[in-house]
Parts: sequence; structure tokens; C-alpha cells
Amino acid sequence: EIKKLKSLTTLKLRGNPVKELPAEIGLLRKLEILDIGFTQIKALPSEFGNLKALKRLYIDYTEIKHLPESTPKLTNLEYIHLFGPKTINLVETIDFLSVLPNFTELDLPVVSEIPDNLFKLKKLQKLNIYQHDFNDYRKPFETISKIESLKELRIYDYGSKVNLPSEIGSLKQLELLELICSG
Repeated sequence: EIKKLKSLTTLKLRGNPVKELPAEIGLLRKLEILDIGFTQIKALPSEFGNLKALKRLYIDYTEIKHLPESTPKLTNLEYIHLFGPKTINLVETIDFLSVLPNFTELDLPVVSEIPDNLFKLKKLQKLNIYQHDFNDYRKPFETISKIESLKELRIYDYGSKVNLPSEIGSLKQLELLELICSG
């Protein structure tokens, strides 16, 4: 019956024991915010790409491994929150997101390295990296420094002190740099 909610702009199912989204979700033409974090959802239906108004997507702590092939149709998507377990294929996800004209903000999941294709996110302005496992910051910053549009960078390091490599100087548009260390 969800298809009858024609005026729905926000759908938050966070923390509910939901296991799947019905294909009818694609009929919610006004949906701007979809939060399915902390659910048991393992996949998004292919009709997900019909959510033309979608701006913000929260899929943290789900078991989603792949975004649907229809993801590049989400031309209004600005933000995706991926924080959580290392289940999603990041390289594939970034390729999908790189073609979106309004995509500007990304929260990365737990990572041990930054995917090399991150620089493809040409309009990315905000990057948040949580609970990573970097032994050396040079390699991640070689990749991050290629994102010329980046204005905000937040790094939450829970294991060691952050020693910024010189590549940080390549981020000419950077307005906010937030390093939070607790270790």
C-alpha cells in the first residue's frame, strides 16, 4: 500500500526489522529522504532508480552489497551515508555516484584504504571518513587531494594521531578540515 503515499517526502525505517523494500517504492515520486539504516535490508529494488526527487540516502549498517544498476537515474541525489560494516562494493558505488550531477557529500564506511576512483566524484564538496584503519595517511591523501571541489574534510581516527601529509596542500578549495583523534 506504500504506493498510495503520493505526497511522501521522507521515509525513515531506521532500526526497524524490515528485510526488503517493495518494488512500489519507485512510485514515490516526491520522496527526498530515504533512511533504511540499521535494517535487515540486503538489496534495493531496481525500481529504486525511479525516485527522481531523492536527495539523501542512509543505508548505514545494512547488508547492502551493491546499489541497483538504476542508481545513475537519481539525478537529484546529493548525499549518501554508507557508514557501517564493510559490505558495500565501494568502487562500483563510486562509479555509479560519479555520474550524478548533484552529488556533493559522502560518508565513507569503515575502510582500510580509499578507493582510487574517489577522484571521479568531480562535484564532491564534503567527505567524512569514520573509523578507518589507515596505517599511513600518504596514500589516502594522494587520492583525496585529486578531488578539486572538496570544501569540507572530516577524518575521525579512533586509533592513532593523524599526521597530515603534504598532499593536504593540494586541496585549494578546502574551507573546513576537522580531525578528531581519540586513541
